[in-house]
Amino acid sequence: MISKDRTRFIFHRRWAKVIREFSWKIRLEVIEAVFDYANTGKTPELSPVAQGLFAFIKYDLENDGIECPNSIEGK
Repeated sequence: MISKDRTRFIFHRRWAKVIREFSWKIRLEVIEAVFDYANTGKTPELSPVAQGLFAFIKYDLENDGIECPNSIEGK
């Protein structure tokens, strides 16, 4: 689960490349799910297609919060 104390998250370009392959309805559903999950830490109810896309994004959101010693902020 993502920490509710985080004040920001990374939106990866690879997400956009994949999301753009789907209809506007699915795109919006996934992007709104990313915003909701980043702000609340709760996985929203999604259509099956959006849920499949969001599962990969959720993994990134959770792992992006891990401290990286080689990041600019870590130096």
